[in-house]
Amino acid sequence: MKKVKLGDFVSHSKESVDPTGGEVTRYVAGEHMETDQIRISKWGLIGDDYLGPAFIRRFHPGQVLYGSRRTYLRKLAVADFDGVCANTTFVLSTSDSNFLLQEFIPCIMTSEDFHAFSIRESKGSVNPYVNWSDLAKYEFYLPSIDEQEKMIKLYWGIQKHIEVINQKVTAIQNLKESWIISLLESTVESQSLVEIADIIMGQSPDGQTVNQDGKGVPFFQGNAEFGQKYPSIKFFTTAGKKFANAGDILISVRAPIGDINIAPTDCSIGRGLASIRPHSVDDTEFIKNMLLGTVNILSHKGAGSTFSAIKGEDLRKHTLPWPEKAVRLEITSRLNSIDKSLEASISEKDSAINLLKGLVENFKGLNSVDSTGESDVI
Repeated sequence: MKKVKLGDFVSHSKESVDPTGGEVTRYVAGEHMETDQIRISKWGLIGDDYLGPAFIRRFHPGQVLYGSRRTYLRKLAVADFDGVCANTTFVLSTSDSNFLLQEFIPCIMTSEDFHAFSIRESKGSVNPYVNWSDLAKYEFYLPSIDEQEKMIKLYWGIQKHIEVINQKVTAIQNLKESWIISLLESTVESQSLVEIADIIMGQSPDGQTVNQDGKGVPFFQGNAEFGQKYPSIKFFTTAGKKFANAGDILISVRAPIGDINIAPTDCSIGRGLASIRPHSVDDTEFIKNMLLGTVNILSHKGAGSTFSAIKGEDLRKHTLPWPEKAVRLEITSRLNSIDKSLEASISEKDSAINLLKGLVENFKGLNSVDSTGESDVI
């Protein structure tokens, strides 16, 4: 048969529920659904927060939730509990399980082709949205039930593996955080603290970065990738007024305050970043980790009517633990070991995600499509 339309086999549930009626205890808002994460690991409890009038759409275990606002965020998840969500979240189920299995819907809706279609059909510029009537027009090849079952087994097997890795990553991150907090507490008790101004050479001097291979001046402003180990560098034909040298510690001093990383190369930096250079290169990782451990304290120093910002003087006066050099090096070595384990787990997760994407993008290979564009599986 020819390609089928999503709306022919998937229904958009409009079952309503009164959140205060006691039928459900949990709600799922947009912030609870994470980009490219199929399982819902966060939710709110009815009664803990104010729910606006839009929270009327009931969902049941196994149904697919799809965020219709800002679809470029790719928020699609499968519920494993009863709950309520806003009417801007589509609650989806198969219309006929004889042709489309419920578990196969995510295999269709997590493909790059589907995401591109959803973004293309979205309306509005400030807060773009897609209507179900438009999304229902999405066309795809529908494999036989037998082939769907094979795909489902592979798809959810990889998803389970990703969930296990996520748990491992969270455990390692919690271990590092608790270890740093414990270190901070013990250091505060021993009063072994020092102001940042006393352990750095000052902010990197304003200088001119060189044009690299004709691509322009390396520039780093800070964005969603800032938390990665090596921040992304863009190239501009002219440099800004602030500069950082390779190895300098970069910290965001305007909202969101507290993102911290190390400059991978000499570069021009955005106004929202500050760069600091330790007296000793050996202390770079130690200072970075201690800044991460005190980021909450640092963020409270931000002030401003329009947006928060940390003044240079407040940053210089910010105190950090400062034990003997041998102890600092030992702490850095241990934290680096934790970071290596974390990097290995993240790399494993990335590989699994790429495998899953490859599986989804190639699921058409399960079909036998002839030159007329028809499939012989149904």
